[in-house]
Amino acid sequence: MREISDTLLSAQKKASRTPYVRVEASNKVSGVVRLDWERLYTGTEDDYYHAVTLSGDGSLVRVRITLPADSRKLYRQRVAGPGPQSDFSQWVYTNEYNAVVVACCSLGAEVSIFWVKSDKKIYHLKSTDYGASWGSPELLGYTPTTAINGIAAAYKPNGDIALFYADQATLYVMKRLSGNWGSATAWDKSTGDLSGVACVYVTDWDLLVSGKDTNDNFKLWTLVYGDGGEVESGTWSALEELASAPADGNFEYRACFLDKPDVYRCFFVESFNGAEAYNRPFWSHIVPGASFPVNLWREPVPFNLSSEYGLAIAHPPEADYCWLSNPKGVWRAPLAAQSLDLTADVIKARQEATRESGKLSVELRNDEGQYASPGSGGVSVLVPGCELAFSPGYVTARATETLRPSAAGDEEDIHNATSGTGNHWQDVDDGASDEDTTIIWENTADNDYYRDLYGLPDFDKKGAINSVTVYARCRSFTSALRPNLKIACKTGGTVYESSEFTTGSAYANYSKVWATNPNTGLPWTEDDINNLQVGVAMRDAATPPNIIATICTQVFAVVDYGGGNEVGSGQTYILDALEYTSSAGKTSLLLHARDGWSLAEGWQARHQFRWNKSTEEMSVKSLLAFVLARCGLKLDVKSQSSVVTGFYPDFTINPGNRGDVIIKKLLSFVPDVLFIEGNSAFLVNPLAADTSIYSYGTNHPISEGSYRNDAAEFNRVQVEGYDPAGDIPIIVNTFDWAEIGRLYDRLKHIEDRNIDTVERASERGEAWLRHADIESASAVIRIPVNCSQQLYDVVDLTDSRAGLSAEKKRVLGLALSYDPARGEYAQRLSLGGV
Repeated sequence: MREISDTLLSAQKKASRTPYVRVEASNKVSGVVRLDWERLYTGTEDDYYHAVTLSGDGSLVRVRITLPADSRKLYRQRVAGPGPQSDFSQWVYTNEYNAVVVACCSLGAEVSIFWVKSDKKIYHLKSTDYGASWGSPELLGYTPTTAINGIAAAYKPNGDIALFYADQATLYVMKRLSGNWGSATAWDKSTGDLSGVACVYVTDWDLLVSGKDTNDNFKLWTLVYGDGGEVESGTWSALEELASAPADGNFEYRACFLDKPDVYRCFFVESFNGAEAYNRPFWSHIVPGASFPVNLWREPVPFNLSSEYGLAIAHPPEADYCWLSNPKGVWRAPLAAQSLDLTADVIKARQEATRESGKLSVELRNDEGQYASPGSGGVSVLVPGCELAFSPGYVTARATETLRPSAAGDEEDIHNATSGTGNHWQDVDDGASDEDTTIIWENTADNDYYRDLYGLPDFDKKGAINSVTVYARCRSFTSALRPNLKIACKTGGTVYESSEFTTGSAYANYSKVWATNPNTGLPWTEDDINNLQVGVAMRDAATPPNIIATICTQVFAVVDYGGGNEVGSGQTYILDALEYTSSAGKTSLLLHARDGWSLAEGWQARHQFRWNKSTEEMSVKSLLAFVLARCGLKLDVKSQSSVVTGFYPDFTINPGNRGDVIIKKLLSFVPDVLFIEGNSAFLVNPLAADTSIYSYGTNHPISEGSYRNDAAEFNRVQVEGYDPAGDIPIIVNTFDWAEIGRLYDRLKHIEDRNIDTVERASERGEAWLRHADIESASAVIRIPVNCSQQLYDVVDLTDSRAGLSAEKKRVLGLALSYDPARGEYAQRLSLGGV
């Protein structure tokens, strides 16, 4: 189930409920901002080797090499504050020629240009003022040969640089550490000749490499040169394939570029030398949440340009725009997500989700023509392909949660405490004040404040946080003669204090309200609270040399949360169509959208893939992750079987195979199931022993229900495989004897030569019987909307009218209807056995 706040959970169970739904459109595709490129410059420069970077002040620095006929001259360009009015046509000749390849990178005010000359010399040109002025070229070394087809470099945040260059079939790296360049070292891979390399530093040097494998098949790979992030420092990860073309085909890859403005994004050139030959840039990005070494890239997409040397991609430190460049073109696209809140105009909505599809329809009022021109003006986001977020919810009541000290914080400077050093927090953590029994106190005869901070337990109520109030129950030994107390909190690494209080001789509660996080100026978040420390600063209550002790017996925080409109989250759709309706003098706009299954249906393999033919390369789970990523979805795990991670089938994807068909085929190998929600596909291993996580019919009423028990479609599964070691067939039968006794033999026959052991055959048979059992015990209930419900959740039903008491069922489908005009806000759940 999705996590929701306690206040929302309470609201959806109340007899009097006030519905609320939120609908928003955004320029995202599978959770990633869609980059809408605007071309700012169209020049006449020749298409040849080039690179781009943006320095620390946002200046655009471009470099290019002219054609061999013009002596391969090296030019540079700096455009400060680049924008639509900038002049991108002015280039400065560096007085360097015979350059073979070029790269550039930047960090803060330092900008570096690297190139290799036709005499094998490697040069470095550096600017320390954002590219405004440059020093003299520095000779770094020599390449082994003149066959250099790629060069790339990236800074590490501490100023170190790694420079990579591809010399025939070998990739070399040179590193500048603490200002000193080392010698080049070769990678440990075996390939054919390489045609390009790109690099970006995150926690390691992440690389994109194009070229051939040892069989002359054309490849585009990802690779990591470790710096101790995800890969051990100084070592190379495995080559992971992003694109592939056979040696005897007409495709090849070159001119690759890589950047990480929000997620990893890459550009490369696909060349086709058959009829209607072309050189076309393609782009792709990693699915959100995936790490670079895992290599989960969306299917590459063509870019509307003809270019043999591709498009370099970069972004400034303040990433407001992403930039593309080649010698005769400059493009930019906003990186910020653009959203449009449609909530106020929603007339009705319907949401449906099954195990293999999901869709959403929303009707918006258009009485004032506010949606007359979607795709432009204030509704520019609202176009087919945009992301629709649908969030069901309720109007909730406000609530509070009291958090008391549970550990020492970062400071313990108050001089006295009942429990002694290191344990001050134990003296102020009382649920009910014990007054003078356990205390901390300050009676140092000076004018200084001394402060304690205390850690708090986690806050897990979810939902909007309205404020945080920190309380301290304090007094002075006799009435204070001067201000002697401040309330403190620490968030975002900074301590914030209230104004001063003057305490009396009797205990009283003193407090400070922080309506927003003082570190960010934004509303508090759950993470903010979970990292919050609270405390007090105290000093002697009398002016020195007099002494009046300041005493504290309780410190605690009260989090005010909930109230207003709260929703569950996680459900996004892709807008397929817009439909206008007009009748009885009224007009409305219908939005038709589908979930991530439509992405799987729409993806087709571009070329053949094959795994596990002779060695164990990818498990079923890894294969699912690969295919889902190509569709733009990330694989997440709620639960999983040992089979899905331990079975390595000889599996082939042929050109034209659809994503949804491939996914269903892979799932047929395992007991696991899959559902798609938002931008993720969730893996579930449904077990008969799964416990219920929600109850209907008690606190959450059942309005209508129908409950049916069917005979299982099959009660005997015969699995046929092959043992290559023994060269003998494998035939294993799995039985549901109780069903066979009642219904006789209903056979399901499965033949799969991937099954090479009796154990695997038994696992397959048991999995199919489990699915038949789930399907046979069906039910449909109508309930008030549960904002946390997900497919494959196990719930229990109590319906005395049908003789059910806490009977377990598994959710196999849901439909939500929101129609305020008819007073309708309900869900229909389709259920099966557990």
